Amino acid sequence: MKKLLVNLIGFIVGISLFIGVTVSADTPMYRLYNPNSGEHFYTSSTYERDSLGSIGWKKEGVGWLAPDSGNPVYRLYNPNSGDHHYTQSAIERDSLTRIGWRYEGIAWQSGGSVPVYRLYNPNARTGTHHYTLSGGERNSLASIGWRYEGVSWYAINDGAAYADASSFSNSNGGNSGKSLVGPNADGMVYVASGGNSDVYWYRIENMPSNTNFNNVVKMSEQTAISRGKHHSEKEKYN
Repeated sequence: MKKLLVNLIGFIVGISLFIGVTVSADTPMYRLYNPNSGEHFYTSSTYERDSLGSIGWKKEGVGWLAPDSGNPVYRLYNPNSGDHHYTQSAIERDSLTRIGWRYEGIAWQSGGSVPVYRLYNPNARTGTHHYTLSGGERNSLASIGWRYEGVSWYAINDGAAYADASSFSNSNGGNSGKSLVGPNADGMVYVASGGNSDVYWYRIENMPSNTNFNNVVKMSEQTAISRGKHHSEKEKYN
C-alpha cells in the first residue's frame, strides 16, 4: 500500500506541476526514476523534479539539453497504469488520447544533432518505454528483449555540464551541498562479482579497494536496474 501511495502521489503531483512549464534556451531535461514502478520520468521543471524527489523518486541528473525551439515533444499520462509517454507524433498522441491516455501538453522541443533513441519493453506494465542517448545502452537493451523503435527526438547534447548537486538524490532522498556523482553519458555502469553484485557504480575508480577488478562487468544502467540492482550508496561524492 505504501508503494502504491508513493506512486499515486508522485504521478498526481507530476501532472499538477507540469501545467505551464516553459522550456527556455538550452534547457536541461532532468531524469528521475521510480524504484517502485521502474519508470523513468523526464521534466524541464526544477520544481517538479524536487517535488517528486521529496516523495521517493530518485533524481538521476540531467538526461540531455533541449533547445528553446524546434519540433514539439508531447507528454501523455496513463491513469490506469501510471505510465508516462513522450512522442513527437501528433498521430500517436491523438491515438493514445482516444483510448484513455491524458494529454499533458508540450514537454520540450526536439532539436540539435544528438539522437535520443526509443525502446519498448513488451513485458512491462509501467516504464514500458525507455529513452537514451547511448548507442551502447540501446544495443544492450535490444539484446535482452527490448524492441528498438528508432530515434524519438533530438537533443543539443547530453547536458552533463549542467548537472549540479540538486540534480541528484543522496542516500536520504534529499540533496547535499557536495558534488555528487551522476550517470555516465554512455549510460554504462560497473558491477562487481562477475555482474552478480546487487549494486552498481558509475566510476570504476570509486569501487572498494578490495574489489576483484578482473571480475568487474560493464553493462547499461537500465540492464542493471532490470536485474534488480541499485546504485551504490557509497558512491555519492566525488
